[in-house]
Amino acid sequence: MSNTTRMIGKVTTSATKNGVSYRATYLVAEHELHIYEPGIYDKALWAPGDCVVTSYTREAAGPRWLVTINAAPREEGLRCFQHG
Repeated sequence: MSNTTRMIGKVTTSATKNGVSYRATYLVAEHELHIYEPGIYDKALWAPGDCVVTSYTREAAGPRWLVTINAAPREEGLRCFQHG
């Protein structure tokens, strides 16, 4: 099977009084879901700086899935993880 996963758009940045967060969305083939569904607090290699995953969602999109991953700088991500 060929690798059919790709990022949709670019990484988006959101800033609030609570800090900065980043979001990336991937169109993922079902046989690759295990690669693109991260663990909470995993390193977010696609985000700038030292960021960790704070949440993710997946949504059926025909034969594929849209996987949206949210991340924050490690310090902020740890606070989210601890106070959830």
